[in-house]
Amino acid sequence: FRGDAYRLAATRDKLRSEFAKNREETDEARLAHLFEEVADLDEFLRENLVQGRLNERGNFEFKLKAGQSTEHCNEALRPIESV
Repeated sequence: FRGDAYRLAATRDKLRSEFAKNREETDEARLAHLFEEVADLDEFLRENLVQGRLNERGNFEFKLKAGQSTEHCNEALRPIESV
């Protein structure tokens, strides 16, 4: 979310609210499941989300970081709607 303060803040706020919602949880199995979900989300965001910029030709350009897969690059890329 580099350069996108709104989405970075929204993501951070959502994560904090989910942690707060489960603040009183003491069951170890449930806690392990919750942390697994966080790890899965982290992996998804790192491996499946790219940030593009609209160029002067009206196309979106993006760069993959070292280690990011190009496996799904032929799939249609869809911009996230502005809020």
